[in-house]
Formats: sequence, structure tokens, C-alpha cells
Amino acid sequence: MSFGPRPIDPDLQDLLVAHLERYELQHRGPQPGRVESYDADAQTANILPLLNFPVPQGDGTVVWEECPVVPSVPVVWPRVGSWFFAGTLQPGDTVLLLPLEGSAGAWRAGDGAPQDPDDLRRHHLANCVALPGLYVRSRALARAPRATGTDGALTSSDAALVLGSDAGAARITFRPNGAVEIAQGDAVVVVVDPDGTVHLGGVAGDFVALAALVDARLSTVRAAFNAHTHAVTGASATGGAVTGTAVATTGSIASLASTAATKAKAT
Repeated sequence: MSFGPRPIDPDLQDLLVAHLERYELQHRGPQPGRVESYDADAQTANILPLLNFPVPQGDGTVVWEECPVVPSVPVVWPRVGSWFFAGTLQPGDTVLLLPLEGSAGAWRAGDGAPQDPDDLRRHHLANCVALPGLYVRSRALARAPRATGTDGALTSSDAALVLGSDAGAARITFRPNGAVEIAQGDAVVVVVDPDGTVHLGGVAGDFVALAALVDARLSTVRAAFNAHTHAVTGASATGGAVTGTAVATTGSIASLASTAATKAKAT
């Protein structure tokens, strides 16, 4: 943006140009902002605009001034009724600071019905909302979905919705075919196939057994063992053969503890 020097004796055209330049400067549009503080209860933040404001000088030069912090800016988290997505917004996080056409203060204090704006300024920084997610290029997401096909083509397995941490904590990936993956860092720890099959610890491994079925089978084996007898043949005191039955010499199997896990259930 550049401005020419102001004439000492301006004519009508000079006045109109100066007026338009002043209007252009006062008409603020979306810009990056930095969170200075965040009120999680009210979901509002004090935000410093990060594009300095140009102040034309009489000699045609421009002095750039830092904008003041905009207080109590509503933070717009994705939401539909009672369903929402929200994060722990912290000082230093950057957002898209979006000036509204007019003041929405009266509307936000009401019941959602149309309201007369309580501030007639248009597209002013005082009437902003903040959209989290705008960052500098050096902080681009490392684990966002990306195309892996030839020449950057998007394959059927690339499309996904990822929800979670980009810093190595838990992360959930939803696939368009119905599959779901849960990862911690670079390791996939749970996979749910489109047919509902659940893989714990990744996609490999064997099927697990249900505790109730395992306990029932073990109880059947125990009961059969404890009730078992077998035929024996020996000599009597007079020297004749004797046939009879005997139980196992190792004794009975005591009651078995349940094989059920304490933290995981399945059907």
C-alpha cells in the first residue's frame, strides 16, 4: 500500500482520493491474531491483531502501528446443537480474526432472534469473532491427511477425517469405508474394520475369546476330570483276580478363578 504526498491546496479530486484512502484503511478485513488470554467458561479471548495498521504521513510515507488487543472476542468452535468440537486454546495460539458486518453483542445476549446492532461501525475490529486453526507455514500439521498416489493423486485410502493430537498423543482417523484407527504417536494401537472386527495392538494378531465361554469350557473339563473313574485289575489275598474302579490319584481340581479381564469387554 502506498500513498502520495498530500497537496498543500487540495482540489475536489484530492479530497475524494483522501476520503477513499481513509475509508480503505478503516475497512478492516479478516487477519491473523494471537491469543493473549482465553476464558474457557465464556469461550471468549483477548486477541492481538498481527497485521500492523498503516498510518499515512503528509510526505507520502507510511508509519506502521501495532494494533491494540481486542478484548472478549467470541471463539467460534465447530458446533451443531449440543454436538461440538473444542480444544484447549492457549496464549500464543493463533486464529483467524474475522470482523463482522456489524456488532453482534445484542444478538449474542438475546435468544437468537434478529436484533438491532448496538454499534453502527461496519467491519470494525471491535466486532470480531475468532476462528482457531490459522498458523504460520512452519507449524503446518504433520499428521494431516495427504495424497499418497502417483504425482500427488488422491487414492481411495487417503480420504480421511483425523481428530486428535499432532504432537504424539492420541489420534483417531475415520475412513470413508467405515474403518476407524486409533493411534498413539506413530503407532496404530486399535483398528476397527468396516465389518466391525476390532484389532487390538494393530491389524495383526489372533481372535480373542470371551471370558464367559472360556470359563464354561474350563468348568466342563474340571467337572469331567473330578468325576472320572477307571477300571483296575489286581490280585486278591487268595491269589484270584479282582476287578474294580478307582478315581484319579492326583486328586480333584479345585474351583477355577474367572478368566475375565477387568478393563475390556466384548460381545
